[in-house]
Amino acid sequence: MATGARGRIAGIAALLLLAIAAALLVRSGDGRDAPAGRASGARPPPGAADAPSAGVAVAGDPAAADGIDPAAAAPPLPPAVDLEAADRERDLHGVVVDGAGAPVAGAALTVERTRPGRGWDDEPDLAPQPEPLTALSARDGSFRFPLDWGEQADLRVRADGFGEGVLWGCPAGARLRVELSRVGGGLEVVVQDGAGAPVADALVTIGGGRLATRLMTSSRGRTGGDGRFVADGLAAGRASVHAAHPGFGDASEVDTSVPAAGRFRVEFVLDRGRVVEGRVLDAETGRPVAGARVGRNWTLHRPVTTDAEGRFAFRGWNQVPGHEFGGLHCLAAGYARAEVEVPAEGPVEFRLGRGFSAGGRVLGHDGRAVEGAVLTLRGLREARAGIPRTESDTRRAATGPDGRWTQRDLRRDLRYEVSVRAAGRAGMAFPVEAPRGEGDRVDAGDWVLPEGRRVEGVVLDAAGLPARDLEVCLSGGPDARVDDRGRFRIADAAPGETTIAVCRPDAYPLLEEKLTVPAGSDLRGLVLRLPAFGRIRVRVVDPGGRPLSGVEVYAYGAEDTDWVETGDDGLAVLDQIKDEVVEVAAELNGPGNRARRLPCSIEDVRPSGQELTLVLEEGVAITGVVRGADGAPAHRADVWAVVDGDEDEWFHASAGERGEFDLLVRTGRYFDLRAQRTDRDRRVIEKGVVRQVAGPKSGVEIRLEPVPPEPEPPAPR
Repeated sequence: MATGARGRIAGIAALLLLAIAAALLVRSGDGRDAPAGRASGARPPPGAADAPSAGVAVAGDPAAADGIDPAAAAPPLPPAVDLEAADRERDLHGVVVDGAGAPVAGAALTVERTRPGRGWDDEPDLAPQPEPLTALSARDGSFRFPLDWGEQADLRVRADGFGEGVLWGCPAGARLRVELSRVGGGLEVVVQDGAGAPVADALVTIGGGRLATRLMTSSRGRTGGDGRFVADGLAAGRASVHAAHPGFGDASEVDTSVPAAGRFRVEFVLDRGRVVEGRVLDAETGRPVAGARVGRNWTLHRPVTTDAEGRFAFRGWNQVPGHEFGGLHCLAAGYARAEVEVPAEGPVEFRLGRGFSAGGRVLGHDGRAVEGAVLTLRGLREARAGIPRTESDTRRAATGPDGRWTQRDLRRDLRYEVSVRAAGRAGMAFPVEAPRGEGDRVDAGDWVLPEGRRVEGVVLDAAGLPARDLEVCLSGGPDARVDDRGRFRIADAAPGETTIAVCRPDAYPLLEEKLTVPAGSDLRGLVLRLPAFGRIRVRVVDPGGRPLSGVEVYAYGAEDTDWVETGDDGLAVLDQIKDEVVEVAAELNGPGNRARRLPCSIEDVRPSGQELTLVLEEGVAITGVVRGADGAPAHRADVWAVVDGDEDEWFHASAGERGEFDLLVRTGRYFDLRAQRTDRDRRVIEKGVVRQVAGPKSGVEIRLEPVPPEPEPPAPR
């Protein structure tokens, strides 16, 4: 029988089984009695195939790729959801519409839920995560997902002809209007090796920003035989692209722009790196340690295991921006974690010492044992010579039925901070010190978690209207996104004095206030009113007056930074400026800067609702390579072009995987090219300079020289 025929018969049989299952599952009109793991009685959407094609890989409908008519393969739609009957404290609900406001039926919706205590690569997952909730939008575009009070989840949306996107951090009880656009741009991601040959089966991930009210770019797939992956129908705006392949070293993300129409091309060059060989030995006996795991950074990224002789070979070691912190780390049963810096060439050696163990018991406020509490033990280096303390070891533990926990193989040279989280309890943090003398165990005793309290309220703007796209955070505690009514819901807050802050996602606070969470009751009815902010309209154009889209516009102040991206009309509105005087700057990055536009700024601006016009001129390029003192490419180098005699005019770039840099500068000027590399503690270890260079110029080589370390300050007497 032909492969295509087998696929069609299997597909028809699967559809019949799914239809029967759907009839058994759907018990009520709004799907409220649907079993766990489902929403509104809807069956899960078909999953996208992950296997690469022989040629270019294109994000699209997997059924169509198998030769199946998508309309015939589509499962039946769930009944419409009565949005007015939704639980505004728990149900994540809303409607999916197109750009004209018409409902989109059959959109595949997935809610990804996360519980506290999630593990990393080097630890077992001590807090099992809930299964995602899946559903299809009804004929009127409506949907509903029951969540827990105070829960936040990510909503992924995929619909034929619209592409895929995600809404981040959607709070329980929120009513969403998910707007899809049929007209969207695309990205063509080309992945090659150092010789220019295509890399097939590389995993490409495309992601967007962090707002909760606008669908963000999201796509994922693998390159085809020609090393290409094409994602069309993406939401226009900023995006980050990453490519990875197990046969190559790590690569840094590329920031880019998705155009409103057409495609931008993003090129990745994957570096095979070098093979770092080494041995793991017992520090006391010198004997090899078999079965030890060696990986990158404290997460043990891409781990390998030692053989009977304690030998290992870590493939794909390279140094690229975004992976500069930490060398190779080693974990082995019975030993404390060890780490080494990887030299430019040659092997490495781990000598493992014996660690200490810590344990104790977690109790509730009623004195009963707390089972399933997740403990995160972070080993910290103390601050020195102006360098803040850094994290060098992270472990996870969980309490058993008796509330007891134990963590072995902790490092004696670190001070550990232990955060404890448990459902229904307030999170707390406790210190653990290494034992004095020759002891090998610390009894942390009983740690009591108070009952978690609920904190809820609303955030209003200066006009008294509900604020949106903001987060409310408690110092040292949980946070929550505001919903469409400006409400926030925080669960398991710790009683006592704290600071509550209203923030933009990944930005500075807009408002901070002192707060006391009572021990015996929940805190309800809070009203957080934002002050009146400064406002500026910024129009960005080229020298001919034509608007430039996709330009990042910033307002820098003494205490805060506001930023936004220009639309197709070249306009950006910054309306959350806290400072009285700011510097306004515009910069065009990524593939959208093929016009080679220079950044532009205006200083000492008082934001009072006025409109400014910034003109981005064309620049010229200075290109070349940065090499370390050993002559090897300096992957992590920062490069500046500084106008001779004018420290206030400079341009910056970061060296790529092969040490290459591309600086865009103003024509008619001479520049000193300065480059430097820093270590994991951000200390300058190499630097170099090439003087009096004018653009355009190519083939410039900057050679770095070692910088002697600064002496440690004398110990206090």
